[in-house]
Amino acid sequence: MERLAGRHVEARDFRLTTEELHMVHSALTAAPTMFLVRGGVFAEEAFHIRLGFYRENFDALAHAVVQAAAEA
Repeated sequence: MERLAGRHVEARDFRLTTEELHMVHSALTAAPTMFLVRGGVFAEEAFHIRLGFYRENFDALAHAVVQAAAEA
C-alpha cells in the first residue's frame, strides 16, 4: 500500500509480486459479493455509488491482471 499510496500526477510502472497480484485479483473479484441483497441479487447502483465504478470495470481489470500474469 505504501508504494501505491499518494497522488500520482504522471504515469508510472509498478512491479508487483505474485502474492501482491493474487491479493489484487482477490479484492477485485470479492468486492461485488459485498453488494448482494436478498436472494443473491447484485445491487449495481449501491456498488457504483460506493466504489465509483461499474462491476464490469472490476471484472475487466481482474481479467486483465490474470492475462498479464499469464503472459509474463
